[in-house]
Amino acid sequence: MNNRLKNHILSVFTVFLIGLAVGISVPMFGVQDVETNDCLEVVESTTSLGALDENNTNIQIYSYNFTLYNGNEHKLLIKTFKPEFSQNFSDIIVTKNTTQIINKSIEPEGFIQIKNDIRLNTTGLSKEELLELEPFIQRINITSVTSHPIPGG
Repeated sequence: MNNRLKNHILSVFTVFLIGLAVGISVPMFGVQDVETNDCLEVVESTTSLGALDENNTNIQIYSYNFTLYNGNEHKLLIKTFKPEFSQNFSDIIVTKNTTQIINKSIEPEGFIQIKNDIRLNTTGLSKEELLELEPFIQRINITSVTSHPIPGG
């Protein structure tokens, strides 16, 4: 295992321990188990939820940041990234298109960060009612292309 991967694993473990110390017993603001293709792994994820501005708390921003690791022997081109939100959470999403066009390559044993902000209309919802909508993200859908060298080419 290379040093970058060890450092990321150590960072994830440290964040996990801090989360336990603070008393977080649910996934970070509603991220459920994440599935990706064969050797593409989510090695770290963070999310946050907060008001767009202090004068209007009816519009909230849900932010996510995923770090993906390419465990393939070949370069991967990440074309799109789309979170699949739970139905109740989807009902309050204001952002029209949540599919991100990425079009970036990840080298073998390389990393890429995917982050985005989603606007929510939380009019009439208390903080507790909003948190009851967890898990917010049920899975993520990633389209990618693998680049394979041609023998003798």
